[in-house]
Amino acid sequence: MKISEYIEYHIKDQGRTKVWVADRTKINYKSLITKLRTNCFTAEDLMKVSKVLHIDLNKMREELGEE
Repeated sequence: MKISEYIEYHIKDQGRTKVWVADRTKINYKSLITKLRTNCFTAEDLMKVSKVLHIDLNKMREELGEE
């Protein structure tokens, strides 16, 4: 699983939308979509997204590292 898939899973699991995430993180919606499509997030982007979706970055790293 890619980081973008992990994030999209949590968006859907929480009943949120990408628009909601973009609004809360102050990441431009089109930029967020591009980041999700290309799996290209900066550390700052990951911090913002993890904060609004309550994602533990250490847990994410462990889960994604198992593959």
